[in-house]
Amino acid sequence: MYKQSKKIFFLFLISCLSACKNQPNQTINPKIDNFNNGFFVLNEGTYGFGNATVSFFDKNTNQIKNDIFKQQNDGNYLGDQAQDMVFYDNKIYIVVQNSQKIVVVDAFSFKLLATIQSDMMKSPRYFNPISKSVAFVSDWEADGVCKINLITNKVEKIIKTGKDPEQMQVVDNKLFVCNSGYSFAGNEDQTISVVDLTSETVTKNINIGIQPMEIVLDKSENMIIACRGKKVYTNQGEIDVQLSQESSFWKLNALTFDAIQMQTFSQKEYWVDNLTFSNDKNWLYFSFGGSVFAKNITQNIDTKLFTKSVYTMKIDTENGNLILGINQGFTSAGKIIRYQISGNKIIQPIDSAIVGVLPNAIIMK
Repeated sequence: MYKQSKKIFFLFLISCLSACKNQPNQTINPKIDNFNNGFFVLNEGTYGFGNATVSFFDKNTNQIKNDIFKQQNDGNYLGDQAQDMVFYDNKIYIVVQNSQKIVVVDAFSFKLLATIQSDMMKSPRYFNPISKSVAFVSDWEADGVCKINLITNKVEKIIKTGKDPEQMQVVDNKLFVCNSGYSFAGNEDQTISVVDLTSETVTKNINIGIQPMEIVLDKSENMIIACRGKKVYTNQGEIDVQLSQESSFWKLNALTFDAIQMQTFSQKEYWVDNLTFSNDKNWLYFSFGGSVFAKNITQNIDTKLFTKSVYTMKIDTENGNLILGINQGFTSAGKIIRYQISGNKIIQPIDSAIVGVLPNAIIMK
């Protein structure tokens, strides 16, 4: 996600880390026959260290298998700062931002099929397939989305949208792009660009809350958008609550383009993120201020599930379990925790497992 990949934080991290950048000395485990029954965990890795990895949780054995890209591809490394991972058309597309590439693997063997790179794609963020032949990836450097031909695995063009585009959704032959403007401190973006997929042009920019970052679809295909807000810091590095602006939830109608503010968060030092719907889409789970919440999407009422800082989370599409990705340090192995839940109630914790550094996405096949 955007947590570690924030540009300002990168500069701070590079100046503070003094550890050697040599690749970790790891034993290559035997290759795995298949990845049919389970889920993947994308581990971002430490920025600048080239130690991004992918883990696989095998539901047949309830065991984790780490660094599977390296295992399945003769010891080769995935790259630097893995940002997004999408399963589509029996392939998995992995966006590796600081390596300026998209890695394509077979979804069942995890063997490398292709690598997508281009001078037009300098800082890729989120990948959104439109068809078997076309996908778009948001790109901070381009301030737009790159169109990718999935047949040739070539970047064909850039469509300019707004500053530092993030997540996207497709509804009614339109691509809705969150323009965050994260790196423009004091001049953050607060628009959603609407790209007509026939003409491949921006037809509208919709004003919503400051720094829209995440976007999900409810059961009526309305978009629920998490806006981070504006964070202003004092010379001492603390949040200036007078000048900062709060995080917010917005609902956007894809047909009418009407945008309604659903909720604001009074604690300006935190931001809302990690959106994931229950399988029936009656509940929206999110994190804020070191806690995890369940939102009744009909009543717009939040219930705090527990106090825990998470780096990512996802509902298991098979059984409805909530899977958390926990950051245990920017150079340390992270972990996942699985919970059995029902609506706004925790039934019980199930298990946990150690994964790679900074688990920032959980992907179901």
